[in-house]
Amino acid sequence: MYYTHTRKHVNRLYRLRRQTCLILITLMVVIFGILFGSSFFTSSHPKAAPEYPEKLYYTSVKVEEGDSLWSIAEENMSAQFDSIPAYIEEIKEINHITDDTIDSGAYITIPYYK
Repeated sequence: MYYTHTRKHVNRLYRLRRQTCLILITLMVVIFGILFGSSFFTSSHPKAAPEYPEKLYYTSVKVEEGDSLWSIAEENMSAQFDSIPAYIEEIKEINHITDDTIDSGAYITIPYYK
């Protein structure tokens, strides 16, 4: 059986195909707009100030009688350092100290944030 389309039927198919294409294009534009727009607006907002200052400074401290690395670390350590032992290791590395003993009257360099 041979089926011939009438002009009316062909026009209807053409309109349906065109409407489907327009819907798909519109949907793609909307999705692209949402993806691009959300990344644009989130990146344009100013970032909050960091919780801690980012600049690391150094100062010299005189070791007094009875001072230990631990007591100096307790007095001078700021929240940017993970722990007192980590801060002590940083002090030892800066000052080229191999053991935990320090001499009174000596000066050691300690890090701090400002």
